[in-house]
Amino acid sequence: MINTQELDALIDSVHTYAKELQRKRQRTGIILDKLDYMCKIRALESMKHNLDTIKDLLAIEKYNLAFIGQIRIGKTNAIGQTR
Repeated sequence: MINTQELDALIDSVHTYAKELQRKRQRTGIILDKLDYMCKIRALESMKHNLDTIKDLLAIEKYNLAFIGQIRIGKTNAIGQTR
């Protein structure tokens, strides 16, 4: 189970990596393939957004349990089996 501090650290790591990628591109003067560069930045932004969403959902104290996972792996079935 991941806690909010670990999520914060992961979000910070993603943000730091994106900034470092931008700095490296500027410092070295290496012209990266623009499409590759933009794809990496957008992927990192998407990861950060997803992690922020998960963090917000986990912060809701209304529920004692949260099922997080891929589609069709049995999250809903697990709830139905408890009755």
